[in-house]
Amino acid sequence: MSLRYKVPDNMPKVTIIIPVFNCEQYLQECLNSIYAQTFSDYEIIAINDGSTDRSAEILTRNASANKNFRVLSQSNHGQGYARNRAIRHAKGVYILFVDADDYIAADLLASTVKQAEADEADAVNFNWQMLLPAAQGPAKLVADNVEVFAGEKKLSGDGCERFLQKRNYYAWDSLYRRNFINTHEIRFGEGYIYEDYEFVVGVASHAACISIIDQPLYTVRHGAGSSSRSRYDSDSHYRDFIRAVKRSFEILQPRTPHSSFYLAAICLEKFVIYYQNRVPRRYLKPYLHDFVDVMQEQKLILPPGHEYRFLRTCIQRGWFTGRNYSMLYLAVKYKTMLAPTVAWLKSARRKLQQR
Repeated sequence: MSLRYKVPDNMPKVTIIIPVFNCEQYLQECLNSIYAQTFSDYEIIAINDGSTDRSAEILTRNASANKNFRVLSQSNHGQGYARNRAIRHAKGVYILFVDADDYIAADLLASTVKQAEADEADAVNFNWQMLLPAAQGPAKLVADNVEVFAGEKKLSGDGCERFLQKRNYYAWDSLYRRNFINTHEIRFGEGYIYEDYEFVVGVASHAACISIIDQPLYTVRHGAGSSSRSRYDSDSHYRDFIRAVKRSFEILQPRTPHSSFYLAAICLEKFVIYYQNRVPRRYLKPYLHDFVDVMQEQKLILPPGHEYRFLRTCIQRGWFTGRNYSMLYLAVKYKTMLAPTVAWLKSARRKLQQR
C-alpha cells in the first residue's frame, strides 16, 4: 500500500455514517444489514437529525448493545450537515454512507475494502438496486442503476473525471478513503436537498483511482422518506436543484477540456426530469430561466464520440449562450410529449424480441 495512506493500526477499517430523520419503520432493518456483514472491522456513527418519532430510542438501544456504535444528536439541519459532522468524527480508514431507510448486502464491506486495497483506490463504486412496493403481493427488487462504466475495473488519472457521467449523483454508492476526502476537503452541500452533487463532483475532480464493482451491493427503498422525492407542492426542488448545479460548477476542477460538458450533461438530463415531475407549474418558467442562466456561464466543449444529443443541440444552437429561453422551453415540451411514445415503442420492441 502507498505510504501516503499509512494509518495507525488502532483505527477501525471502515466508518459507516448514517444520517437519521424519522425512519423508525426501517431503521432497525438497516442496522441489521450492517451487523450481518462478513467484515467486522468497522464503527457506526449515526446522526439523529432532530427525529420526532422513535428513531432516537432505536439508536440508543443499538448503541447500548454495540461498543462500536456512536450516536450524535442535533436539531434538524439536513442530511448534508449531518454527514459533514460525522466525517469530522470518523476514525476509519474508509467511509461508507448509508441512508437509514436502505440496507446493504452482507459482503459489501468485504468486497469494497478488498478492492480498495488491491487498487490503492480513493473510492470504490458499486452498483445498486431498488426495492419497489408491489400493488399486490410482495415487493420486488429492480436493478435500477446501469452506469456508463459498467463492466470496467477501474478509472485512473484524468479518466476519473468520467465519474461525472454517473447516471445519478448519490454518495452512498461508493466506499471512500477518508484521507482522500479530508485532504481535498470534499464535503456535502448544506441547507438544501441534492447535497450529494458537491460531494460527487469533488471526488471526480481529485481522485487518482476509482475502482468499479459491477454488483448490486446496496438496496434503495423507493420513496421512503427521501427529501428529493417529497415537497412537490413547493419551490424546494427548483431552488435547491439550481443551487446544486451552480455549486457543482463552482467547485469543479476540470481535468480535461470536456469536464464541464460531462457535468452539464447530467445536469440537463435531471433538469428535464424534474421539469416534468417535480416542479409545480407556477415555478416552471423561473426554473427554466435560472437553469439557462447558470449554463450560460459555462464553457462547454463537445467531446469526440459523445452521446448527449440534446446537450449538443443546446450548445450548437446557442440556447444557453444566447439565453434563448423560448427554444429550450419548446424543446423540453417536445421531449415531454414524445417520451410516452418512445417508451411505448421500446416496450413493444422488447416484447417482439421475447417471442
